[in-house]
Amino acid sequence: MFSILMFVTMTAIGLCGARSEILEQLEKRYGETIAASAVVNNGYLLEVIVSPETKTWTILVTQPMGLTCLMSSGDGWQNYPLAPGGNDA
Repeated sequence: MFSILMFVTMTAIGLCGARSEILEQLEKRYGETIAASAVVNNGYLLEVIVSPETKTWTILVTQPMGLTCLMSSGDGWQNYPLAPGGNDA
């Protein structure tokens, strides 16, 4: 249910499109590239796109059928080192 609601909300806002085009625009306009990604349990691909120089960031979600939507963006991105022994902080 949440996935359907999220999809309807994202597409209604109009911040969705082809993944390759969105990534290209983020790199051209803001110098952002993929910093992290994960597949969430509904099969969607979640990606964090970051510019280390400007510290801007964007979160994208791509549906299994291919539509990519911008979920959030901002500035002030900070990287933190991983805890020794894995991804647990």
